[in-house]
Amino acid sequence: MINSKEKRGVTIIETIVALTIISLLMGIILNIVFNYLLILNSIKERLIALSLAQEGLELAIALRNKNYEKGEQSNDEWLGVIPGNNYCIEFNTTTAKIVTSTPNDSNRGCKVPINSNVEFFRILRYSGNLGYYPPPDNNMPGPGTVAITSEVYFLDQKISLTSLLINRRLLPP
Repeated sequence: MINSKEKRGVTIIETIVALTIISLLMGIILNIVFNYLLILNSIKERLIALSLAQEGLELAIALRNKNYEKGEQSNDEWLGVIPGNNYCIEFNTTTAKIVTSTPNDSNRGCKVPINSNVEFFRILRYSGNLGYYPPPDNNMPGPGTVAITSEVYFLDQKISLTSLLINRRLLPP
């Protein structure tokens, strides 16, 4: 005869407890994965914004260098823009030229045409001409120096990079 204790199987209560534990663990794992994906997406958006801000500074430097090649020497022409104003800047691949324009929105700038679900806006803020080089104090930018700030706005965030451009024609030989 078979003993009833040896015939014992898994009860419904044990099965429900096991399924509950598995469900909780799956929920926790899915929550961690979802949060990880949100963080990765946020990092991607910030990296794009940082790259666009860097590109803005590089285009401003390239515009200055192009004007040096053309021989522009006046205080404003060497930059290619008027210091003290805000500009949108982009590289036109059709004409192979750097194009500046006045932004419609002076707070956010112009929309940058990139393939993304998020809209990015870039503006370059040129400080007034700080005067002629060399500066009286080596720690301070002097005349012939212009500060350029490239700002990129996206979602409710802003990335900002600043660089100083010097009119190299005013440097002593």
